[in-house]
This record gives sequence, structure tokens and C-alpha cells, in this order.
Amino acid sequence: MIQLTGVLLLVFGTTSGGGQIDRTADDLVAQGLALRRAGRTEEALETLERAYAVAPSPRTAGQVGLVEASSERWLEAEKHLESALGSHDSWVRRNRPLLEGAMELSHQHVGQLVITGPPGVTVFVAGNLVGKLPIVAPVRVVEGNLPVSATAPGYKQLIRAVDVPGGRQVEVSVLMEPLALESSGLRPGFESGHSGHSEWRPWAGGALLVAGVAALLTGATLVAIDRDGCCGSRSVETRRTGWVVVGAGSVLAAAGGLVLWMASDRGGSASVAVLPTGLQLTGLF
Repeated sequence: MIQLTGVLLLVFGTTSGGGQIDRTADDLVAQGLALRRAGRTEEALETLERAYAVAPSPRTAGQVGLVEASSERWLEAEKHLESALGSHDSWVRRNRPLLEGAMELSHQHVGQLVITGPPGVTVFVAGNLVGKLPIVAPVRVVEGNLPVSATAPGYKQLIRAVDVPGGRQVEVSVLMEPLALESSGLRPGFESGHSGHSEWRPWAGGALLVAGVAALLTGATLVAIDRDGCCGSRSVETRRTGWVVVGAGSVLAAAGGLVLWMASDRGGSASVAVLPTGLQLTGLF
């Protein structure tokens, strides 16, 4: 236990009244001191925090911070002591050496983590959410061997222990490992790359192939009708339409065959672009 108890009781004895709210806060402070003298630290701190909630003031913030420092709650103590020391309150001026001593003691038990890694990764330290990368400001943590974990869609959860000395700054680089393709369906970097098997390819290839064959048969039928000369003055239009349908069917059938081939073990990569004059197929085989 930090040696602040005796001084705390002396410092806390000085209060300032002024209004019902201040009297209520002073009453709570008095109760907190009584609990502190009885060794009931947790109840004392809770009561002093209630006093601060009723009437926030630099004096009460300093009192809470001193109890937190004596209870080795370093991060909380830093927050309340900093709030008190940043004011020009008369009580703070009288007790500044004690407050600054408690602040320095707290600093000795608090370290900083500088966390870097891919943007969008969610980081936890000691089970507490820190935020998503990038995190610009160093993260203040209580000294010790702390678990640092990180998560991101498509990546394995990262869990590692980091030793953080008090009063020191430690850099942590988050390196994420992609999930296996069969587990995540994604390539590293959240890409939807197209190598290997895909469940949609056999269906899409089959549908394109069937549509292409159907178009070829329809086009061939139109051309054959035109050759028979049964349509009179519309024969030229029928023949032109037939050849267009045949061409479209050929492209669809070729695309379907290509997609089916890509779905096999020999598959490469390819893309289909719609142009004003038709379909453009490009690929690496």
C-alpha cells in the first residue's frame, strides 16, 4: 500500500462549504474519510467518487486521485490528479507538492503503447477495446505483461503478450495472417481473386454454354428459312438477324466453355467485358 494514507486524512480535513450542493459533497467526503480510516478503501473511494459526481471540483478530483494512487489504481489516479493540478484552486495550491508527488508516482507505473499495422484492424489491450488502426496517440496502460489482440475480417485473430515497463514507451507492430482460402473465401488483402475453384463457375459456365447453343440453333434456323426463300421481301432482314444471333450464340458458347475450363484444375484467370460491338474476352492461361 502506498504511503499516502496519513497525509490524505490530513489533507481531506480541509473543506469549503457554500450552498446545499457543497454541503452534500462535503458530507460525502467526510463519510469517505471515515471509511478510509476504517480500512474500507473500496467503499471510501466509491463515496468520494459520488462526492465528485455531485459537485465536481479540483479539490474533490485531487482527493479522489490521491485515494486511487494509494490504492495503486494508476490510470484513474493520473486522470483525476491531472484534472486537479491543471486548476488554480486554492486547495490545490496548498497541497500541490502532495498532488505532484502522487502524479509522479502514478507515472512511474504507467507505460505507453505505440501500435501500428494495417488500417481498419481492431485492437484490444488487456481485454479493453482501444480502437481501430490507425491509432495516432500512444495508448497509456498500467505496467506489466499485457495481452494485445487484433481482429479483422478475412484474417486470423492475433494474440500476443507485450511487456510494458512503467514510465517507458513500447512499439507494437500488428502483423495479421490471412485465413485459409477455404475458410474465408477471400485472398489476402480482402481481394476476391479468381484462381482455383469457385462454386459459381460451373453453374455460370453451364448457363452461358446452354444459352450459346440455343442462340446458335435459333440463328441457324433463321438463316435456313431465308435460304428457302419462304419469307419474300423480308428474307434479307431474316438472314441478317440469323447471322447476328449465330454470332451472339458463338460468343456465349465460347464464354461458357471458358468459364467451365477455368473451374477445372487447369483453369487460369479471365475477364469478360461488354463492348458496343460485342463481348471481349481476355485472360491468362
